[in-house]
Amino acid sequence: MNIPAEYKGMRWYKCDLHMHTPADKGHWRGSCIKDNPKCEAEEYIRICYEEGLECIAITDHNFRFKKNESPDKDEDDSSYIGKRYCWIKMSEPSVEALRQAFLDPDSRICLEPEPPAVTHTYIHRMSIKNTKFLADQEIVFSPHLNCFIGGRGSGKSMLFESMRIGLRGDVIFGDAVFKDKSDSDSAAVKQVKRLLRENIDKLDTQIVLDVKSGDSGLEDRFVMDSSKEYAQIISRKVENEPIVFQNLKSIIFSQEEITELANRQKTLLEFIDSLAREKLEPCRQQARRVTEDIKSATQQIEKLKRIDDELIRFKQEVTELSRQLEAKTKVQEELKKHRAAQDADIYLESVKAKAQDTEQRLLNMAEELETEPPPLGSRSDTFPESDFFIRAETNISAAYSDLAKNIRSAVETFHAHIDQTFIRHPDWDTVRTAIKQAEERFKNACNEKGLTTQEAEQLKETEQQQRIKQAAMMSKQHERDELTKQLPDINELYRQLSKCWFQETEGRRHLLNEIVSSDTMPLTENGKSIVKTSLIYSGNREAFIEAWRQLAPKRSMTIGRIWDNYDSSIGKDNIGEQLFDNFQKEIQETSKDLPGNPIQWLEQNIDDPKKLPPRVSQYLDDIKAVREKNSDKWTELLLTRVPDAADLTLLRNDASPAGSFMKGDLSTGQKNTAILSLLLALGNGPVLIDQPEDELDSQFLFRELVPMFRKSKMRRQLIIVTHNANIPVNADAELVYALEARGGRGVCKAQGGLDMKEVTKEVLEIMEGSEEAFRRRKEKYHF
Repeated sequence: MNIPAEYKGMRWYKCDLHMHTPADKGHWRGSCIKDNPKCEAEEYIRICYEEGLECIAITDHNFRFKKNESPDKDEDDSSYIGKRYCWIKMSEPSVEALRQAFLDPDSRICLEPEPPAVTHTYIHRMSIKNTKFLADQEIVFSPHLNCFIGGRGSGKSMLFESMRIGLRGDVIFGDAVFKDKSDSDSAAVKQVKRLLRENIDKLDTQIVLDVKSGDSGLEDRFVMDSSKEYAQIISRKVENEPIVFQNLKSIIFSQEEITELANRQKTLLEFIDSLAREKLEPCRQQARRVTEDIKSATQQIEKLKRIDDELIRFKQEVTELSRQLEAKTKVQEELKKHRAAQDADIYLESVKAKAQDTEQRLLNMAEELETEPPPLGSRSDTFPESDFFIRAETNISAAYSDLAKNIRSAVETFHAHIDQTFIRHPDWDTVRTAIKQAEERFKNACNEKGLTTQEAEQLKETEQQQRIKQAAMMSKQHERDELTKQLPDINELYRQLSKCWFQETEGRRHLLNEIVSSDTMPLTENGKSIVKTSLIYSGNREAFIEAWRQLAPKRSMTIGRIWDNYDSSIGKDNIGEQLFDNFQKEIQETSKDLPGNPIQWLEQNIDDPKKLPPRVSQYLDDIKAVREKNSDKWTELLLTRVPDAADLTLLRNDASPAGSFMKGDLSTGQKNTAILSLLLALGNGPVLIDQPEDELDSQFLFRELVPMFRKSKMRRQLIIVTHNANIPVNADAELVYALEARGGRGVCKAQGGLDMKEVTKEVLEIMEGSEEAFRRRKEKYHF
């Protein structure tokens, strides 16, 4: 095995043991015996080394043989050096190591040709530098069971939490389990982070973890220093660091967190999900894609509804314009007569106005002529031949006066001719009647078609509007046709979503079955797993009622009071509870087209009241009104997964139920037992637990927890902080790392396996109180 020199814990040694073999039989002799009967021990050791042996035990106390001849190989081939060997786990070869190996052969002796290979991922090395509460130190871990021990203030929990940060356990796993807590970090994590902040100016403050993959031999280095918020990967370039940390599949818990998890039932499903992350992620990704498709389809459906509303409006407008156009077309003959009559009337009025204007102008001229020419007066007396001018003035005035009279006479004659042509013409009344009748016939035609005279006259405008609206309607219809082609089957999408959710539940169930059937799971006396699991698809009633409550109408209304469990006097006789019960009933009775949640079930059966429970059927119209009023929230809840109902039942040794999480009748220690069983039974990533013995009695530790550790450590790395000697001693830790406080900082006092005297001494001092204390207790136990 390729074990670094600085590793102090137990590892496998290849050994050739010859216990109490009779010298005269010539056992364990090599070829050197035949060639050199006086072969010395050094030569013997050299031959052993060439055979790959690391430990040789000889107990017949007679190295020189009485029989010098080497036996024929066919006689006893298995007696040659290295031909028969075993593997023994030791810190280093010693008589004490051999003694302990025979005390615990299941853990420390392997008779196979090769020792068990390390195929799991494990933390190979950790170094801490320049921190406030821990001295600079480097630890090389065993791939199996490692225990931190030490008194108060020695820094063992600080080492644990430093490893948590170095593995991003406070980010990846803690948040998944405690995501609804306001502060998910433990006090120790906060202390380490505060420590790093205090050393922010020291660039060499760091935590370094080297992690190896057992099957590939690849190694990654994670570094957390004061300049970074999270641990970084420095051994290689990666595109997505969180994925690398997540793939470590490390499980990191303090006992306080285990207790808190055990006491908070609502996180039990989240805890299971964190263990089944890889199994569930494909289903969840598909569910997210389908959900987005449903949202997109819902938006398309809403758009179709808007287009349909617009089409209805366009169709109505086109219909109205077509009706108007048809009506206007039918009154066009009367409109023509009406317009001709209007033209005739306008003509008559214009002739009359023109004649009146002409008459008035002529009369005004006659009036002006009567004042022409201006009289000469006395000026004519000064004119030569004044009598001529006086006679001329008289004649001119008479001429003007005659002209004025003639004009007035002509006006009267003109007026008489006009009147004779129109109002005094015998056909005048007939003409006026015809014009009036044309007007009346036009108005009557408009009234019959529901048109105003103005609308009837706007034929061209109506034709143009009708063409515009018709084109808009055709464009909108084309848009609707194209959108309809692209619209997926939303019912099929909901079936796909339900299928994703159901597969997620099956993934959880598969995980739980895998855990329960794991060879590390403790069993009852009749061979059953001590943990019995149950999982109900979308069975979390409280979660659904809480979601359903978001749609509740006003509580002053009857529908509001019976909407959920608001009114305790009606018990489960409310709409929400009945919906949930009928949904679960259908889930149990059918395996095809499962609805994803009770609201989806309601949508599937809303048009068939016979399938609905009494309360739902009775208030169906009110429920539909709520759906219409809160359509966005309704759609949101249609796409909301009702959590599965997960429960763990702990069995006693006789297989009788001790209690379950859901019933709440388990003690804290019993809950912790169930949680620890799950933690250790699943996966092969590193498991880090701080003081798992808290809340657990010593009998359980020895009978249940220790066997779990012994089984688990062979297929995954365990790093345990503990105060209880049962764990490092009876679980047979490969590495015990003992710390003590010196000058306020934790330092390593001893490290290695229990076959090392200095390690055993620290276990006695720290965990038993001292060798003397242990001896005194032993003397009083009546052994």
